[in-house]
Amino acid sequence: MAEESTASASATSQHVNVSASSEAASSSAAPPKKKRMFSKELRAMMYGFGDDSSPYVETVEMIEDLVVDYISDVTLKAVSVGKRGTVRVEDINYVIRNDVKKSARVRDLLMMNEELRRAKKKFEDYSY
Repeated sequence: MAEESTASASATSQHVNVSASSEAASSSAAPPKKKRMFSKELRAMMYGFGDDSSPYVETVEMIEDLVVDYISDVTLKAVSVGKRGTVRVEDINYVIRNDVKKSARVRDLLMMNEELRRAKKKFEDYSY
């Protein structure tokens, strides 16, 4: 009986040691690299606003993290406002309605998009 409890305690301690060593190995390993979606565009925008033509990678990554966080926050708020599971332009407008500059910019971009859509349609409808 004593051998049985010693054997089970030994097996338990081996299991704990294995999981502890795997946790230590995973914590010492580098975190997985995030997929960067906006790096090229952010570099161009940073240069356009007066930064160096090749800014530090860490700076671009930090700004991208901020942008992605902001987009995620606005999208989550828009989802909670509108129909369940969908995000419409009206929902985003509602979320940013109190920020005058952002609301004005959204309206301008939507008007430009509509003008481009109409011009493209006219161009496609024009027959040679």
